Amino acid sequence: MEKRREDAEKALDERRKADDAFRANFERLKAERLAREAAASNS
Repeated sequence: MEKRREDAEKALDERRKADDAFRANFERLKAERLAREAAASNS
């Protein structure tokens, strides 16, 4: 039973790391898109 708990905690930890990485990448891409749109509207 302890092994299943460890596996579940490891899976949750990996999921959290993946979610954090996804969110960081999403925010970076959003900032780049907003910068491009701002540059396009200024020209």
